[in-house]
Amino acid sequence: MVVAAPICAFIAKKTASSLLAFMSCYIIVHVFGCVWLANFVGWKSVFVLGVVPFVISEILKISLVCAMKPGISRLLKKI
Repeated sequence: MVVAAPICAFIAKKTASSLLAFMSCYIIVHVFGCVWLANFVGWKSVFVLGVVPFVISEILKISLVCAMKPGISRLLKKI
C-alpha cells in the first residue's frame, strides 16, 4: 500500500525493532482495508470478514520475516 510503505520505512529507520515496523505496516494496511470493506459489508461485519481471517497468517509471516532478517542483512552486506 502506498501509504504504509513510507511510514514503515520511517519506523524501521528510527527503531531497532523490525517487529514494530512490520506490525505498524500490518495495522496500517488493515485499517485502510477495513474502511474500504465497510463500504460493502457494513461496519458490523468488518472485523469478522476483514481482520479475523488474516490474523494468524500475518503473525506467521511477520515472525518468519523477523527470524530471517539477520541472515538477509548479512547476505546483503556481502553484495
